[in-house]
Amino acid sequence: MAAIYDGSYGIYGSPRVHLALKAEGVRVGRKRVAGLMRRMELKGRCGRIYHSQRRVSVHRFFNGIPNRSLEKIPTGPDQVWVGDITYLKAGGQWRYLAVVMGTSTRVAS
Repeated sequence: MAAIYDGSYGIYGSPRVHLALKAEGVRVGRKRVAGLMRRMELKGRCGRIYHSQRRVSVHRFFNGIPNRSLEKIPTGPDQVWVGDITYLKAGGQWRYLAVVMGTSTRVAS
């Protein structure tokens, strides 16, 4: 495993090391390779950082959607609702936070 890892200049993680061992005819489980690599403190890294062209089209998509403004001011509660969503990383996992509120309750006095 160490030879395969060193041969990849430290890029290969456990899935690629497992595939390389499998190609060499070594019968070992994927989780076993991951555990052994953890014990040996071998951790794969990103080979190169690049920006996908897809990100540009996502920005173009969201820039094409205008923000809606209210032409009429609500006169009472439960007439107009607004919302937003954001992503937060908590405990190593991505979580979604959605907020919905009535506009008449946010009027400043």
